[in-house]
Amino acid sequence: MSDYFPPELLFEILLLLPPKDLIRCMCVSKAWNACIRDGRFTKRHLQRSINTNSARTILFSLWGTIYPKDFFLLALSDDDSFSTAVEIWQPLVERRGWGEISILGSCNGLVCIKSTENAEIALWNPSIQKFKRIPFTPSVSSPQYGFGYDSTNDDYKLVEIEKISTPYSVDVSKWSWENITNGSWPYCVALSYEVHVYSLKSNLWKKIQSMPSKGLELVSKIHFSNGALNWVMSDNNMSIILTLDLATEKYGEFYCPVNGILDVSIELEVLGGYLCVCILNYNNSEFGIWIMKEYGARESWTLLHSSISHLCKRYKPLVFSKNGEMVLVQSESHPGLRWFDLEEEVDEYTETRVMPPHNGEATFVVGSLCLLDGDPVICTRQPRVSRGESNRRSRPGLSISGVNLRLFLLVVIVLISLFVFSLGFELIL
Repeated sequence: MSDYFPPELLFEILLLLPPKDLIRCMCVSKAWNACIRDGRFTKRHLQRSINTNSARTILFSLWGTIYPKDFFLLALSDDDSFSTAVEIWQPLVERRGWGEISILGSCNGLVCIKSTENAEIALWNPSIQKFKRIPFTPSVSSPQYGFGYDSTNDDYKLVEIEKISTPYSVDVSKWSWENITNGSWPYCVALSYEVHVYSLKSNLWKKIQSMPSKGLELVSKIHFSNGALNWVMSDNNMSIILTLDLATEKYGEFYCPVNGILDVSIELEVLGGYLCVCILNYNNSEFGIWIMKEYGARESWTLLHSSISHLCKRYKPLVFSKNGEMVLVQSESHPGLRWFDLEEEVDEYTETRVMPPHNGEATFVVGSLCLLDGDPVICTRQPRVSRGESNRRSRPGLSISGVNLRLFLLVVIVLISLFVFSLGFELIL
């Protein structure tokens, strides 16, 4: 085939295909397989998808799931219409059936998920159904996580931030009634944050410098943008965005477009690679999406969209339309998705076909070949088990579902048939 198809031309043609089609193409020949597995091809394919705003998918996970398979994948076409939502399986099997799978973060088509049942964590590429389990974390409480890509070292990293409360002595003689009435009651614990970093390349966790809290509380999810993880630290008077550069593992900070969280809800998100802040003012029900056009520059905060939010509901921005004139958002109170028109300042509700009729979390995922050498996700249906049933693990070979059960029933039916046949034959004689 190389006589008729130059490798360079094959390389460029395959770049145009979505990840699922590329997986099929790997079976065509050894040459095609080697081309697609090449690390340079994987990076070029990912970069092209990002630059052209193509291979766009929305991963939808149901809240309060019972089955571990309650994930749906929706492909967004070039005309900004949705394909039919497709159920997909995730790799963390809930043995007892009542746990949930939470999304810790996403980057370059990889989604980091965690089981609430056994604290198991995995990196998962839903586009090609490959995954890798991550070793158990060193924390003992309920930490927060951020996931991103270190381009300097070509490494994916998961960061775990654990809040530590340390008791300390207080000089009671300095307390006054005035301090108590104005809300400045002295606390008896000091808050600090321990930070651990997992490297996919080394497959190890390590502890790094503690996070500088400055007396502020971590009040948002952690998102990846511009080579760093970002999150909001705030009290009633001040809000800052703290950053952790994944290459240098150094901290930085810059200010939010608004200060404080009193009567205001602040959510940090990433839209089109840009860091953005979603602010809901409870006093006037005004909802706004601010985007940082120049990373780290406070003066570059720009109001992208503003509207009156009925019933004070927040919206989560997911992805720009193909022409960049609209933003797809998810309402916290409705399972559907909605387009915000940035030019007309109006919103248009968009139904997606076969969308699950339940509330859930929508996450934008770019189609990629990352984790191509990972383990395949095995689609094995798990039994539905209620909280009141026994939590004992099933013995191997005695599963109540799957091939073993079907084989066992088949053998039983055959034995019963033989017994009835022999009994009837004896009666005839």
